[in-house]
Order: sequence, then structure tokens, then C-alpha cells
Amino acid sequence: ARAFASRASASIATRRSTTDSSVPALAPAGGPVIQPHRCVLSARLPLFLAAASVAWAGATGAQSVSPRRLTVEPYVGGLQLPTGFVFLADDDVLVIEKNTGRVRRVLQGQVAATVLELRVNSVSERGGLGIEIDPEFASTGYVYIYYSAATGGKNGGWTENIVARYRWNGTRLISPKVLLTFPSRARQANGPNHDGGTLRFGPDGQL
Repeated sequence: ARAFASRASASIATRRSTTDSSVPALAPAGGPVIQPHRCVLSARLPLFLAAASVAWAGATGAQSVSPRRLTVEPYVGGLQLPTGFVFLADDDVLVIEKNTGRVRRVLQGQVAATVLELRVNSVSERGGLGIEIDPEFASTGYVYIYYSAATGGKNGGWTENIVARYRWNGTRLISPKVLLTFPSRARQANGPNHDGGTLRFGPDGQL
């Protein structure tokens, strides 16, 4: 429960971030420069904390918030291990679920639809791991997703972790384009832990 709480907290950082200069930018052939960032938790979205806490509140007991001016209120239920979310507009949210690989649309605090369903390997810390919208989302409709891909059906054999770009058409995420992959490597253990997942754009416009 504590491990999931940590992941959920990390994935609600909003776009305020600072570049981690200790980690080099990644520039896959034909793709955008992808610069790692150190994300900062913002107080902009305190009401949505409950979306992640629903999955583990029973295991962790009563939650407290500091400073006192912040409050935790239930916003939405019915999600399975949410690991990240983005606001398309006020009260219009896309949420990615770890174990199911689904991206759910939440409207006015209610789960309205599944807009994408990925085949993920969800062993340990793998699965649906991160989601972010493009800085120019209003004109591009681009949504970026990070997940652990699986062969065959759900929870098939792990193949690689993928950063992919989708386009929002108003009801679904379509037109996937793979931007970056983290495949199995013979020289490393390729275990299912420490996959990370938070995706954010920095002030320089880099993912």
C-alpha cells in the first residue's frame, strides 16, 4: 500500500517542473527530444487526490493533509489502481489504470467511458504507468502514454516499455505513434520493478 501511495503521489505532479541536468536528454531517431524532468507536486488539484486514495485507503487508514488549508474530498470512485491523470478541461479528466491498461474518462466526477484499452503486463510495478497532454493540446489533441507492453492478451509476456503519442478525437484516443521504447536487454536483469511512469512537459516544451 505504501509503495502504491508513493506512485500515486508522484503521478499527480502538474506541469511545474525543473529540468534534471544530471540526466541527458533522449533523442530517438525521427522523434522529439525527450528530456527527463524532476516534477513538483502542485496544490492546484487537491480535490483529485481521492481518486488515487480510493484504491488504498482501506489499507492505510485515515488520511491527513498538511497544510491545514488543504482538504481531501472524494471526487470519483470505480477506478482500479489509477497511476496518473490529466485534465482535458474543467471536470473532464483522463485517468490511466495500472493493471487493466485502460484509460478512463471522468466527467463531472463520474466514470463516463473507457477511451483506450492497452495490452499491458502488470506484474509488480509494470502496467499502465503515465499519461500527459501536449502543451498545444487545444490544437494538436496529442496525449502521451507510458506503459508496459505485453504479448497476446492481458498480462501476457512483457516485451518492452513504450512511450507513445495518441490523438484525442473527442471520444477516444486514436492514431498511436511509438516515440520511445525500453526493450529487454541481455546485459541487464530486466526485472519488473522500478519502472517509473510520470510523464510531464517542462517549461522548455520538452517531454
